[in-house]
Amino acid sequence: MKCQFCGTEIADRATFCVSCGRQQDSVKRIQPMFCTNCGAKLKEGAKFCGSCGKTVKNLENRQVAETISLQAEEKVTQSMPYQNEQQDSGENKIGMIICIVVICALLCVGIGIGIWYLASGRNGKQTEPKNEKTVTEQQTTTQAVTTEATTAAATDAAPQPTEEVKETVTEAEPPAQEVQTSNVVKVTATSSLSEYGMTHSPERIIDGDLSTAWVEGAGGQGRGESVTLDFGGTYTVSGFTIYPGYQKSEDLYYKNSRPSALRVTYSDGTVEEFTLEDKMGAQMITFSDPVQTDSLTLEIESVYAGTKYQDTVITEINIF
Repeated sequence: MKCQFCGTEIADRATFCVSCGRQQDSVKRIQPMFCTNCGAKLKEGAKFCGSCGKTVKNLENRQVAETISLQAEEKVTQSMPYQNEQQDSGENKIGMIICIVVICALLCVGIGIGIWYLASGRNGKQTEPKNEKTVTEQQTTTQAVTTEATTAAATDAAPQPTEEVKETVTEAEPPAQEVQTSNVVKVTATSSLSEYGMTHSPERIIDGDLSTAWVEGAGGQGRGESVTLDFGGTYTVSGFTIYPGYQKSEDLYYKNSRPSALRVTYSDGTVEEFTLEDKMGAQMITFSDPVQTDSLTLEIESVYAGTKYQDTVITEINIF
């Protein structure tokens, strides 16, 4: 047998459905929702089951049938309070355990504070004599220091024999002025070439004219020959700009020899060496540090050989 309302299989002659709780056949002539034979869902107003063909038995009053079904549901519901009571009882037990743990923790904290307070009070009483002793020692030390300071002050106040103190003041030398080419008062050379009734003298390297030059007059390529610029006083020199070779024309530049390395000597004997490039135009030479000197000597160490002449040429030098 199947439930008239939900179609669940139930025992023959069962009064209520074990699934939906509704009473079976308690009131006549009200159409059930499901076939009592096969459990198929019935259409409203159907007289025969569309699945098994059995006649649909109507119940007498729908309202009464539904009332009975609701009563069955209430009976099922009334069996649930016991479970809820068990759940509430479990929650109450957990709450009580938490309360007990919190109370124990508070008690432990209170006991710890009390022990600490008692221990602090005992320590304070024991250290009082030591503090008094320390204060006494400090007072004694302060009195001794005060006595020594008073004695020292009295000694300092006593007249002392005066001694004349002679201080030697050394005046700092003013820094040397930065040099310019116009500060050169004399230019000399170890040799100069004379030809065609004129001399390629060393003064020509500071005349500002690139068509004139100093040409050494020694035999060979002129290695070891030098030119010296005298400033007539001490100046700060940082370097110089040089036009090596004969800059009058490119043809003369390559026909004559050009210095490839120079040895520069300052008036105090300090020496620096510099390498030049084989190209026309100015090349800047900067010293490792500015020097204070009253002269510069430029010595030819090596040369780029000329294609026609062995004479080594320097056209112009500007000092800075």
